[in-house]
This record gives sequence, structure tokens and C-alpha cells, in this order.
Amino acid sequence: MFIRAFRTAFYLVCFAVGAAFAGSASASDATLHQTLQGKLDQAYGPIWATGDAAKFVSEFLTDDVVITASDSPTVWAGNAQSTKLIAELIAAYPRITATAVWTAPLGSEAAYQFVVFQLMPADEKEAPVTAKSLYVWVKTANGWRVAADHYSYVGMDTPAIDAK
Repeated sequence: MFIRAFRTAFYLVCFAVGAAFAGSASASDATLHQTLQGKLDQAYGPIWATGDAAKFVSEFLTDDVVITASDSPTVWAGNAQSTKLIAELIAAYPRITATAVWTAPLGSEAAYQFVVFQLMPADEKEAPVTAKSLYVWVKTANGWRVAADHYSYVGMDTPAIDAK
């Protein structure tokens, strides 16, 4: 299972690198951006609110998804491991908003997307947390699903320069 998930992630990275060298992706693909933002709104809105990690995973992630975090060597691969991770995240952060800040196609069947999250802790005395993800999306028979996710909490990688 891990080998298959690793292989899938490796192929997606190779595809992304190849696409980058083939030419820059169009940042103005508003239709794709809106479509995937709609998927984020659904996943992190009503689906997340159910508290059902298995439902979130089945409706938002591919069966062989790979998830990593910047502060851990752990790789969560496939539905079973991802469901455990998502259950922990739902318990810790019962409310999340997700905003896509950059979306680019990788052909007609894949895309990458940078997403910023506002996570509301279960303990309302705690301050909200900001996090970021890099998603690799693939178009499946069931619509767009996330095949790879690398997430980090904001602050650890914020440079002092402005990209503008």
C-alpha cells in the first residue's frame, strides 16, 4: 500500500515538474479555480461539520492519497491512514475555512493548488490557527479529488519579503 501511494506521489511530482518546464500554467483559469474552490467549500463546510472523517475522505480524497506535514516525517497513505488523521483534525479543529490562493491546471485531468486555512480549535479559549496546503488534484470518475497534500502551519516559513 505504501509503495503504491509513494509511486503515485512520485508520478504526480514528475508530472508537475514536466508541466512546469513545458510552460507556465495559466493563473487566469477562473473556471478551474472556482470549481476546486467549490470542492473546498463543500469538503470543509457541510462535510467537515458532520464530524465524519470517513465521509470526508471518501468524497474529497483519492483512494491512494498521500498526505505529509512539514513538521513530521510521517506519511499518511491511503484511505485508512487518512481517515485516522482526518478524525484527529476534526476533533482538534471542528470548524475550518479553506481559501484557494493559487490554482493551475496540469493538463485536463490534474491541477495543483495552494490553499490557506483558518482552523478554529475545539477549545474556544485558543486562538485560531492558520495553515497552508499544496494540493495535487486529479479528475476521477467521481469528479475532482485530492491525490496529494503537503500541509504546514503558517509562521514557520514566512519570509520577510513581499512577493509583489
